[in-house]
Amino acid sequence: MKKFLKSLTIATAGAMTILAASSPVKAVVVNWTLNDVTFNDGGTATGGFQTTFNDDETFIPFPLDGSSPINKLDIFVSSGDENNFRNLRYQVSDIDWFDKSKLDLDANQTNFFEESYFDIFFDPALTSKGGTVSISGFELYTIEGVIFGRGITAGTLTGKPVPEPLTIMGTVLAGGMGIAIKKKRAKKNIQSV
Repeated sequence: MKKFLKSLTIATAGAMTILAASSPVKAVVVNWTLNDVTFNDGGTATGGFQTTFNDDETFIPFPLDGSSPINKLDIFVSSGDENNFRNLRYQVSDIDWFDKSKLDLDANQTNFFEESYFDIFFDPALTSKGGTVSISGFELYTIEGVIFGRGITAGTLTGKPVPEPLTIMGTVLAGGMGIAIKKKRAKKNIQSV
């Protein structure tokens, strides 16, 4: 048993050292989910996206290297009671602008005469800590030059940071050691009976 614990500790420590050395820049990834978002015409918005923050809580919205602080964006917006709006899915390619307090989406045209725009505002601004923030915003839909609009009347955004690999490995190590110690104690109790 001691041999197993020693091997487990050495292997985990080695892996953690390699990971720490290979990633000097710390980035925090947060998964964000829309909750109970409704528009004044009865339409809804569901889905979410993922952000990446630098360790100092900053990021450049669209860096020159082509990367983005936001990915995995998948927001589905349903039509409301009025038939002017369509069911639309906004995805990463629809991002026009993003910062920590605003997300602008510009949907691909469904046809030559129709366009859709969706702006979401966050209060307070998003941080790497996640949490729940209030949202506001509106969607605009144009059909043959006529603009229809609707606003968000309810809803929040919830963010959860994604655990770092070192945190996951530490959890695995602690769990493995706990199981090993529990088995050792159970074995001692059986022998003493």
